Amino acid sequence: MNLLLKHCRSFVFILGLLLTGCALSPTVSPPKLQNGTAQHPIEISGVMQQDLRLGGVIRLSGDLLIPKGRNLQVEPGSRILVVGTDSTKIDPEFLDKGTEILVKGRIHLAGEKMAPVTLSLDEETPAGENWAGIELVAAEEAVFRFVDIIGAETGILSLDSSPQLEEVNILGSRYGLLLQGTGRLDYAGGRISGGDAGLLCFDQSVLNLNQLQIIDNLEEGLYLAVGCTLQQQGLLIERNDLGAVASAESRELLAPTLRANRVNFKPLAQEGSLQ
Repeated sequence: MNLLLKHCRSFVFILGLLLTGCALSPTVSPPKLQNGTAQHPIEISGVMQQDLRLGGVIRLSGDLLIPKGRNLQVEPGSRILVVGTDSTKIDPEFLDKGTEILVKGRIHLAGEKMAPVTLSLDEETPAGENWAGIELVAAEEAVFRFVDIIGAETGILSLDSSPQLEEVNILGSRYGLLLQGTGRLDYAGGRISGGDAGLLCFDQSVLNLNQLQIIDNLEEGLYLAVGCTLQQQGLLIERNDLGAVASAESRELLAPTLRANRVNFKPLAQEGSLQ
């Protein structure tokens, strides 16, 4: 009996050491913060080979691909300056001929109220050339808080992704936000303005819009294909050419959101074309 007790005590002691060792094993530390300045910006482009945490002035000198398993985190107050291009590409990974951020992994643009993250063209971009925007393609995670996206072809393209946006302004972009495939958009606060079209939803996406303003766009403010689902609170669609283009069944839901558009509501035919 004494011998058995000694063996049990030895086993408990060894097990305790093993558990303690596991508890004290080092965790994966976050990537070191890299800060850029106006004189010496952080230059990024190509395929991200490791997680990045960036702050200050960041210069996107070419297309950036964030593959699955990789994470880009941008700190409050950062400025991302995009060197635009209008050249034709042959790389099938990328979707647009302009400079783009293509996200399959994770992106966190973590601004604050008094220190937003801004994305805009670099002043060295030749006249007439542009940047494509941020493209989410089955992205693992996309979180934008207090972000200004300025002058893109499409501010955010979401394909089979579920971005979370809080106080995001998409300004002067040809298309503000375009959703395709399946996924869910949570968008709280901010505005989409100054482009051709504001927010366009196709296929089977779900939109949860809270205190969002879609204003002063040259064409439609909101386009909802028949398969899209809209949940909204405090949505304002104002001073666009067409306020909302959607199925006739959506007219009553959208009526309180529409104000001073040239045409407040334009119904869709069942097949999705304009009546």
